[in-house]
Amino acid sequence: MALPAGLAQAQQAMPAPPPTTIRASDDVTTPRVTSVVPGILVPVDRDITRPFQAPRSRIERAKSVLEGIEFYRQGGIQGMLHLAAIEQKRILREAHRWEAMYGLDDSDATMQRDEEEALVASMSAPAVPGVDYNISTAELSKLSFNRAVDKGDRRDTVRQLQRVVEDVMTHLHGYDNHMEGLRKKWTESLEREERRMEEQFGPVDKAPSAASAPTASSATGGRDGDGDIFMG
Repeated sequence: MALPAGLAQAQQAMPAPPPTTIRASDDVTTPRVTSVVPGILVPVDRDITRPFQAPRSRIERAKSVLEGIEFYRQGGIQGMLHLAAIEQKRILREAHRWEAMYGLDDSDATMQRDEEEALVASMSAPAVPGVDYNISTAELSKLSFNRAVDKGDRRDTVRQLQRVVEDVMTHLHGYDNHMEGLRKKWTESLEREERRMEEQFGPVDKAPSAASAPTASSATGGRDGDGDIFMG
């Protein structure tokens, strides 16, 4: 479908759009990191397209799971710390940009005299009898990167950096506790299987010789050097 003559002439008269390339000197703003939780998404360390040899026994399965738990625990911690470092760099870069535009103004960075006196008087006042000053943790608001409107002055920059530290430490603590619970569960499972094998077949030699090590065909229905039952 042809364009109207007037519109076609107007398009021809328009100048060509400028190139969209970004010069090296241009300052590209880093997106805000709103949460460090995606740091637990750890890249795998093996080629998943290659054939996978499944564990031959419950003992091998428990050992494999324990290795995976430690791998993802370390990787998740490093990932969350990496995201926190990215957000800290962004905050400091915004602070430098703020000072370049508005200058250094810390006139309101300290408390006024009347505010100091009111604060000291409040802390020095005796407790009111019968009043419970304890605060339930359920009443505390959840930590969030977007909890307040951020500014680039130095006082608010310190608040933002403290917020990042609080957020990542909270998530690291919860993540480590979760992974520790999984590790404990599978460690107990491994110990139970090892005890069961010893009760059924007796103590297992830790270092059997190559000549005495059973093969998959000869050990079917028996146990290997680790006391594991072949499942093939």
